[in-house]
Amino acid sequence: AVTEVFEITDEYVIVISENATAAEITAANLLKDTFMEINGTDLTIITDNTTQTEKEISVGNNARSYDDTVNYKELGAEGVCIKTSGDDIVITGGDKRGTLYSAYTFLEEYFGYRCFTTELTVIPETEKLLVPKKIDYSYVPPFMFRQTDWYGTTSKDFKVANRLNDGNMAEELGYGVEYAGPFCHTFSSLVPTSLFETEPEIFALGVKNKERTTDQLCLTNPKTLEIAKATVRGWLADNPDAAFVSVTQNDNDNYCVCDECARIDAEEGSHAGTMIRFVNEIADDITIISE
Repeated sequence: AVTEVFEITDEYVIVISENATAAEITAANLLKDTFMEINGTDLTIITDNTTQTEKEISVGNNARSYDDTVNYKELGAEGVCIKTSGDDIVITGGDKRGTLYSAYTFLEEYFGYRCFTTELTVIPETEKLLVPKKIDYSYVPPFMFRQTDWYGTTSKDFKVANRLNDGNMAEELGYGVEYAGPFCHTFSSLVPTSLFETEPEIFALGVKNKERTTDQLCLTNPKTLEIAKATVRGWLADNPDAAFVSVTQNDNDNYCVCDECARIDAEEGSHAGTMIRFVNEIADDITIISE
């Protein structure tokens, strides 16, 4: 079957809310600039307090965004929603980064836009800006946090183009998903190593030498858990908008083999047994706080 298409021409305008977020404005400018680069089509950006025109590309949550067909609650912070209604196109999404992701998705799907590296973005030229007459696409990312350790991802524009959302992103890029407290290998931050001299029993009886060590924690000692819970509560108090807390072992394999830790690991069939129970105890404590 032949897909029916229509053409985006200079007759179109891009519509954003009079109170558009910084990320929605970025999305509108991304579309405008990319269309211009593809084939010179120059679209004007207007706000939704103006008279509706015959051909519009509605960007973000605004008076033209067809709320009866867009479920913003389901889209959350990052959901993508792209639709057509007659000759109009709706490019919208979740209230943080969703609309920006929708703009990138639209350009990738229909015009071959690709951001491969921080220094290589491909925007193919084409004579006409053709899109399918019928588009009804929505998508909500299944993972709340997306990051890569590839060192070429330092550019925040690259991150947004590739749907990475880690760290302190600028407002015009929809912010990002942040941690309360340190990012990784946090045992030394959860329980200060300065306590070793007075309370060595809260630290691991290391498997390597069968001696107490600050390499890891003793995860079955109630005092260890008590201190870690207090630390996590402090991190959250300092950063109440954070989405994550990292409760993660240090970067070595000198885990605790005290009698109780060994018993639980044997019971669970893995050295992760004590770790998972420890993390769950802290998670339960955070849940109690939030309630």
